[in-house]
Amino acid sequence: MVLPGAEAGKTYTLTAPSLTTAWARYVPDGDTDHAYTTYASSGSVKIDSLSVVACSGSFSFVGRNAEGVTITMTNGTFTVPEGSAP
Repeated sequence: MVLPGAEAGKTYTLTAPSLTTAWARYVPDGDTDHAYTTYASSGSVKIDSLSVVACSGSFSFVGRNAEGVTITMTNGTFTVPEGSAP
């Protein structure tokens, strides 16, 4: 997930990937050849907590892969603990 300038307590619309918009990507079983990426305004992500060492929240979006197959992700949650950032 890419969220430029994200703030805790806010909800962001997920769009097609770019350097200045919020977007997400789902890679099933680590298979990057079949990854699903958000497109258009297909979902949202809410940041519940955010610090320099951790982040958590929830999300939903429609993703499309290179073959044009779409999936719908609903009621997703995430927690990025300290030390796991790239």
